[in-house]
Formats: sequence, structure tokens, C-alpha cells
Amino acid sequence: MSAVRRAHIGPIFIPRKMLIDQFIIGSTLLSGNILVGIYNDNNETPQGGSLVFQSAALPVAQVNVFPVNIVLSQGLYWVAVMFDSGASNFLRCFSLNALPNPYNGCSYTNPSFALADPCPAVTANSVLSPYVFLRVANVVE
Repeated sequence: MSAVRRAHIGPIFIPRKMLIDQFIIGSTLLSGNILVGIYNDNNETPQGGSLVFQSAALPVAQVNVFPVNIVLSQGLYWVAVMFDSGASNFLRCFSLNALPNPYNGCSYTNPSFALADPCPAVTANSVLSPYVFLRVANVVE
């Protein structure tokens, strides 16, 4: 289950400069609203990283598709998912604990239903890394 207004965060590496046009995540329990975002990396942590993108909130669906239209350069970024209902749930990456924290997943709770900018202090948690898809519309370089 997702905690209310908790940002669930996981790393994603972009191998080349590319235009991303969709952010997709699946949900298993459908309740309330969901929003997503992408943080810049801040020396191998999302903490202190600026918010590159934040979606509008949408009602939770089994497959949540958010239009993005953003160019990301090569490098490490952090994807974030937030719900306004504690009854919602989302697909998570496997919990292997094979990498140092916070690469296995992390989170923070915000007083409002919005992602903080910049990313505040995070708590490592290996079961909170969201399993997301970023659709590539075009490779820029």
C-alpha cells in the first residue's frame, strides 16, 4: 500500500539524449489520484536534485499514462510517483538490495499532494522503487 502524499522514488539511467513523450506506471489497487515526476540527480542521490518534470494529477488506473514531452540528456535521473490515497498501490522493482542506498528505492512524505522542488531528504527503502516506463519519442543525439 502507498502512504498518502509519499513520493516513491527510484533511479533511471538515460543512455543518450532523447525526447521522452510518455511516463507510464501500473497500479494494482485503484483509488484516488496519482502524479509522477522526474528529478535531476544530485551526486548519486535525488536529495537536493531539482524537479525536471511534474505531471498533473490523474485518477488512478490500472495503466497510468502521463504525457511528458521533455528532452533528457545522458545521465542518471530519479523517477517519482505519489498518490493522494493510502489505498492505492503501484508496480515496484524487484527488491534485491544489490546496490548501495538509495539505488534500491527511497521516499519522502510531503504535506501537500505535490512533489517538492528540490527533492528533500529521503529515507532509503528497498520496496519503494517504482517500476516505470519512459517512452522514447526520438533519440536527439
